[in-house]
Amino acid sequence: MKPFLLFLVTFVLEVHVHAATLVTQEPPRCLQTKNVCAVGNDDERGFEMKVGDADVTLDRGSAVIRKSDREIRLVKGTVWIRGNLTVTSEFGSARSVEAGDFWVSKNPNEMAVMAVSTDVELQARGSSETLTVSEGLQNTLGEIGFNGQASTGLPMPIPFKDFVMRWGRLYKGPKKAFETQVDSFHAKWEEATQASATINKALFDRKVASIEEAARIEAEKKAKVEAENRSLREMFRRKNGL
Repeated sequence: MKPFLLFLVTFVLEVHVHAATLVTQEPPRCLQTKNVCAVGNDDERGFEMKVGDADVTLDRGSAVIRKSDREIRLVKGTVWIRGNLTVTSEFGSARSVEAGDFWVSKNPNEMAVMAVSTDVELQARGSSETLTVSEGLQNTLGEIGFNGQASTGLPMPIPFKDFVMRWGRLYKGPKKAFETQVDSFHAKWEEATQASATINKALFDRKVASIEEAARIEAEKKAKVEAENRSLREMFRRKNGL
C-alpha cells in the first residue's frame, strides 16, 4: 500500500466516535418482520441492517423504508450497500449490476450514487434509458422537469479523501481488511478518473460542436431573412419609382 494511503487508513480508523445507538423503527421492531419498515439512524457510527442478502449501513441522519428484501427507499441521508439491492427515491432508482459495494446519498435536490466495487445502473424517473456508473465514479439524478423526467449528471470521479474518511468512520472490520479494500479501490479510482476525463472531454467537445452548429444554422436563417427583406424593399422601390 502506498504511504499516503496507509496514513489515511490508519487515521480514519482511529477517530471512530463512540456514542449511544440512536435508531428508530416504525412500526417498533419491524426489522424483525417481513413487513414494510421505516428506519432512521442518529448514531455517528452508523447502523447496520440486513435487507435480503444485502448488508446496509445507514450513516448518521439517514432514513430509509425497507419495502422488500430486494428494495429500499432512501428518504434522506446516505446508505452504504454491500450486495444486490435496488435503492429508490423520487428522482429514480439505483441498482447494483453485481453483488458489491455502492453508496447512495440523497438531499432535497438530488440523489448521488457512488460505485465502489460494482457497476451501478441508474434509472432516472420518467426515462426509459439506463445509465451505468462504473466503479470509481459517481453520478446524480436531480431536478424533475415539466415533462416528468429527472435530470442526470455527468460521470465524475468519487472525491477520494472525503469518501475514505466516511468509509473508515462506518467500517467495522479489521484494519488489515480495510487497508486491502482501500488499496483496491484506489487503483480502480485512478483508472476511472482517467477514463472519465476522456469521456467528459468527448461529451464537452460534442456539446460545443452542437452549440456551434446551432449558431451556424441560426446565422444562416438570419442572413436568409435579411436577404429576403432587402429583396422586398428593392421590389417596393422599383414598383413605386423610388
